Amino acid sequence: MVKIFIKKFLQDIQKRGYYIDLLLKFLNIFPGESGNLLRGCLLGKIMKSAGVNTQINSGSIIFNPKNMVIGDNFFMNSHCLVNATAGLICGNNVLIGPGVKIWTINHEFNNIEIPINQQGWSKDCIIIGNDVWLGANVIVLPGVTIPDGVVIGALSLITKKTIFEPYCLYAGNPIRKIRKRA
Repeated sequence: MVKIFIKKFLQDIQKRGYYIDLLLKFLNIFPGESGNLLRGCLLGKIMKSAGVNTQINSGSIIFNPKNMVIGDNFFMNSHCLVNATAGLICGNNVLIGPGVKIWTINHEFNNIEIPINQQGWSKDCIIIGNDVWLGANVIVLPGVTIPDGVVIGALSLITKKTIFEPYCLYAGNPIRKIRKRA
């Protein structure tokens, strides 16, 4: 009976995407690792695809999780803000630090004859490889690809222009390579 209720509840959430915020707020009452696993499990059912051991800490907001693909052992820390409208693909063993913002859409603004809020959006998928760690308060903008093994230091800004070498540490704004991982 409970299984049928949960299945129906999840189908309703999938159909009405705007309930996801409400679901996350409700799930925030569950503390610790068990709460993280519960949030990960339920959101994993809404996502396009989610691997095993998905953990999402309390206070995070995810827009359009139906456009997310995440691998095994994914961990998102608290108070992250994700907009996966254009697609977000994360590999295995990805760590997302607290306060990280991942945004796959941006306002158009090139036509000065039209107000910015009427020019629409540009969209571009974000791809995060395996064994990647985004430190606290990192911002990832549309079109970014982060290869395997990359570590991004806290407060870094990542734009589409950034080209990464696998298994290196990057930090700053503008972001720059600090060193290879040893």
